[in-house]
Amino acid sequence: MPEDRYYGYQFRSRQPCAIVDQQLALGTLEDTRNIDSWLTDYFLVDISNIPKEDNRQGNGQDRLALAAANRALVLYGELVRASGMPSYDHGRVLRVSAADETQAGYRATIALPVIDTLPLDLFAQVFRASTRLVLRTLSQEPSPEAARDLFAQLDEAIIAHAKKFSPFSWTTLPVCELAHQQNLPWRHIGRGVVRLGWGAKSQLLHHSSIERDSAVGAQLCGSKSHTVRLLRSAGFPVPEHRQVDSLEGAVEAARELGWPVVVKPEHEARSEGVTIDVDSEETLQPALRKAQENGSAVLIERQVPGICNRITVAGDRVIYVIRRLPKGVRGNGRSTVSELVEKANAGLGTVPPWKRLKEFPLDDLALESLAKQGLTPQSVPAEDQWVNLRPLSNDDWGGSIEDLTDHIHPDNARLAIDAVRMFGLKIAGVDLMTTDISRPWHENGAVILELNFMPQIRIQKREEHAARLMPALMGGDGRIPVHLVTGQGDLPGEARRLRSQLESQGRKCHLTSSDRSEDAAGREIVMTASGLFERSLALIMRRDVHELILVGALPEVLNRGLAVDRLENALVVDDDPERGERAAREIASRFPVRSCRRLSPEIVPIS
Repeated sequence: MPEDRYYGYQFRSRQPCAIVDQQLALGTLEDTRNIDSWLTDYFLVDISNIPKEDNRQGNGQDRLALAAANRALVLYGELVRASGMPSYDHGRVLRVSAADETQAGYRATIALPVIDTLPLDLFAQVFRASTRLVLRTLSQEPSPEAARDLFAQLDEAIIAHAKKFSPFSWTTLPVCELAHQQNLPWRHIGRGVVRLGWGAKSQLLHHSSIERDSAVGAQLCGSKSHTVRLLRSAGFPVPEHRQVDSLEGAVEAARELGWPVVVKPEHEARSEGVTIDVDSEETLQPALRKAQENGSAVLIERQVPGICNRITVAGDRVIYVIRRLPKGVRGNGRSTVSELVEKANAGLGTVPPWKRLKEFPLDDLALESLAKQGLTPQSVPAEDQWVNLRPLSNDDWGGSIEDLTDHIHPDNARLAIDAVRMFGLKIAGVDLMTTDISRPWHENGAVILELNFMPQIRIQKREEHAARLMPALMGGDGRIPVHLVTGQGDLPGEARRLRSQLESQGRKCHLTSSDRSEDAAGREIVMTASGLFERSLALIMRRDVHELILVGALPEVLNRGLAVDRLENALVVDDDPERGERAAREIASRFPVRSCRRLSPEIVPIS
């Protein structure tokens, strides 16, 4: 399924889209009530934004076909996201018409949200599967048993296949989601790398790092011992540790530092291989083996009291602060631990696997964690008491978080910002071990455990604070002004006159048609790209482009779409008022445009 192409914006899409046709065989479908129940109660998706059908949209069957196509688009987006790809635009049903005599049912034409450089056939396959599911499986009454079976089939037959084509890391997806929420354009340019914004205002994103992050700083953050050494040399509070590669060295280090100690790998991230509360030589040996699973270098660290708080910093400001709690349950003063666990696990099977929490365990490790808290499965925790089922939070076990953004002391915020700045990073996660984030670090013995390059960015349970990320990184919506000159007549001449007008205001504009591109001084830019879409795409990829004028006939603009999702203004050159108005209205229906007007011997605004 190889393909390497970029897609255009059209029909007011907020991410690139492709036009596909889909057959709709309604069969015995009478309404969408079961479909909507499946989507809301089991797939847990919001269907409030599905366009409403009205009586002007044909007869009852026509409206039902349109409703089914819109719900297939909702399910399509959910399955694409479940496959690890950032698809957030709903898409558009452009038209639904009765199929010809050779085929039963309806034919739908769809503006399907897709992702650049990935094969179109992949997305077409997922949409066909979504359509079949909506018209067949989801038209039946839902039940928990049917949901379990369906999710297992989807995971195996559709999502597992689509995941093979996804180049994105799970740390990239929330950044793309935030960009979409805040109306900031982005494109995938290959291998999971995303370009946020256009031209001079763009930034490259990989995982959760941007191009302005220091490569040297990123390299240092990959080593916990180097990170601590550099922080200590600059006067930052850090824990005492020793690097070892044998049990004898680990025992000697632990005795020197004093029990209890933390045993952690030198290079692993996300708390992988970490063991806390190691208080004897007997518990040290298995902790050392665990830490050495992916390498021999291990740190023995003096354990500091408190809880690890993640301070996410971007653009020299704190974005959010969370306290990471181990996987556990919260007491209600009535139920036993066993009952709380049973209730937490109830219904997990009827939640889509891609939205499902990790199971709440009551295994040997959970019993050990309970014992350290003086609890058993039969204990009844007090109201609001947090009960750990794991010794710490990590990706394998899961966990819970508390948002403490509004509680961090200014000295702790400044400490984190200064640490990130010292490493030359624009975005990083600072792990601060402290007994109270609201107290300054220099009063309660808090320490920086590590700096995380390419940190986990999360939105859920911290939506308001996570929204600060894109403004901190981009400082705006990432767009440069883009103008379109189209219609009939001397389009290059009108485009150059527009550029002269903008130059008189101190603005420097590049210009491109389908076969010639010019820099802001009017010099030709020689490039291999041909066609208006390809040349304009090439220019918005360049850092020296601060403003852009597109020049092309209307069919070329409409057939492929534009490389940008909106226009500063569109000028329609046409001495036929009626034809020019039609063209202007067609442009305004396809692309958001701040100003659309027709040019004739006199400039006539188009209402």
